[in-house]
Amino acid sequence: MAQDPRRGHWIDRNGERSGIYACNMTHWQEPYWRDPASVSVIITCHDNYGMFVIRCLSSVFTQTYPNKEILLIDDGTYNMPNISNFNVKHYKVDFKNGNASRNYGAARAKGKYILFIDADDWIANNFILSKLVYHMKDEISVVGGHYQRVLNEIKQPPEDLPLSFDKEKMFIRGYIQTTALIRKKDFLGFDDKLPAFQEWDLWARMLNAGRKFTYLPEIILFHGEHSYNRSRAVLTGENYKKLYRQLIYKNMLLTIGTSFSGKSWCFDKYFKRLSELRFPKNRTRLVFFDDSNDKQFSNKLRKKIKKIRSRYKEIVLLSGGVLPIDYDAYPVPKHLAQIYNKMRGQLIKGSHVFMWEDDELPPKDVIEKLSNHLWYDIGIVSGYTKSRQRKLPLAWYYTDKLYQAFPNGKDTEDIGATSLGCVLIPTYYVKIIAFKDVQDDLVGHDIIFSRDIAKLGKKILIDWRIKCLHFDKRGLITPRIKLNLGSGYKYMLDYINIDLEKGAPVDERLDLTKSLPYPDESIDLIETHHLIEHLNVPRINYMQEFVKIFKDWHRVLKTNGELIIECPDFDGLVRLYHKKPKDDLLKHFYGMGSREGHHHYIGWNYDRLKRTLNEAGFMRIKRKKARDYHAKDSPCLRVEAAKC
Repeated sequence: MAQDPRRGHWIDRNGERSGIYACNMTHWQEPYWRDPASVSVIITCHDNYGMFVIRCLSSVFTQTYPNKEILLIDDGTYNMPNISNFNVKHYKVDFKNGNASRNYGAARAKGKYILFIDADDWIANNFILSKLVYHMKDEISVVGGHYQRVLNEIKQPPEDLPLSFDKEKMFIRGYIQTTALIRKKDFLGFDDKLPAFQEWDLWARMLNAGRKFTYLPEIILFHGEHSYNRSRAVLTGENYKKLYRQLIYKNMLLTIGTSFSGKSWCFDKYFKRLSELRFPKNRTRLVFFDDSNDKQFSNKLRKKIKKIRSRYKEIVLLSGGVLPIDYDAYPVPKHLAQIYNKMRGQLIKGSHVFMWEDDELPPKDVIEKLSNHLWYDIGIVSGYTKSRQRKLPLAWYYTDKLYQAFPNGKDTEDIGATSLGCVLIPTYYVKIIAFKDVQDDLVGHDIIFSRDIAKLGKKILIDWRIKCLHFDKRGLITPRIKLNLGSGYKYMLDYINIDLEKGAPVDERLDLTKSLPYPDESIDLIETHHLIEHLNVPRINYMQEFVKIFKDWHRVLKTNGELIIECPDFDGLVRLYHKKPKDDLLKHFYGMGSREGHHHYIGWNYDRLKRTLNEAGFMRIKRKKARDYHAKDSPCLRVEAAKC
């Protein structure tokens, strides 16, 4: 019988209808028996899989497509049944390797197309092979479909069926199983060193070689789940993830996207690091966007591209004049979305996108390090870059419908959003999510893009150990090392936030009555807000205890380093209380006292604080207007001093 897609019926050789089927075909072709092409069905069997062979063979022999040969590769099967009733080419081998068996069968196949099946699986209904052949057009190399797991003869609920082939999604997860119709001349062979993911590896290599796929949104295979599955030993825990990440890196077709805005001071440094990146250049595409509006800079960029064009798989230069010439005074975050959307059509022509700003210096092995975190549920993996603007952090967490700065960590963390300056993104997400313009400098296009990916149920990871350095007109930015002592719940960006309180978002948990664990002359700035009145030091000679604490702060500060202290102004509180003796003011004398560490042990006025700081070695001590939020409720003291 053949299909008549115009009517959705089966027809036999005499042209008569025979049954009704759900037809997905859109073009008529000659009946299949006039097609001289044949299919070689290669069944691989090993260990004790002989118990499943009859079921598998029966599903193949009941297929209505007549032009087929069947090869059974018997790789050391010890319970092979009698198969003399089947017209099968039976090969006995001893590879103890499923992929080697498949390659062996493919080398002996005579068909125009090949179809692999494991002996514990079976093909769906008796016309699915005809459907696969029908959709194998001249330009197509692989026709795949979905599968359904069967555990103890019970069919499991099928996963969501893709409606069509999606190249970008294939690089995230190979959703087409080994059983797919493959044009033999385009078959690149399975990697016999892989214990699993062999089909995903094959599809990725074929896609990178320019082969085309099509997909039937229906079940073509039933996969038998049982305790004898050979891959179960490797498809567990970290072995599973490790193998997945190795294949991602092995088959990654990387697109590096960079927008150039005329920053000539970092031009040479950018291209020097580009040449040093430890990722194969023949698998790297470069997509540059020139928004400098500077003819001299544009000519320089074109000359550089001309010199390096032969080294990379492809270099694309776009321009659109998004930014004006005086971009330094321009709200760049509001318009980067326009630039990225203009680049987007080119960014998605690979498996993964690495967004790289032109004034950044990522590690040479940044791609490998970032890809080591990829997994099915990962949407973005970010490195850590020091921000040039304190008000724009590089990572955020989401709480109470607001994005707040994420404290700098030491390892890998799941965050709410990240900047797009040093990130690796599977192309699939760039394809389905556009970048959006925003009007709020604190909620930029990067936060919105990250949020949209998170809505898909995907994680945003940041690895604080992958550090990208920033450049400016002065050269490489060396961030000032600043301490926020007694930070509590007031986390300050670009500071090392230190406190002992449990639950507070801190970088270091230290007892601040003891010596700081930092080398001499290593800190640029120490800032502390409403800490010193809480320090519980021994009562005997307690002022000398504070001299010792301040001397230690003096020790770690660099020459000309600054110390900023804010605390309650005891003299001001006394005057205010005499004027308005309200009980609510008492908490500013004694502290809240609600839990340990919230009591006040000493009252400070300017003279006492200046005298103690002088004794500890500080100079240029000045009283300034208090800036901390406490100043709204009560008199506060701000003292600034320096190490000379």
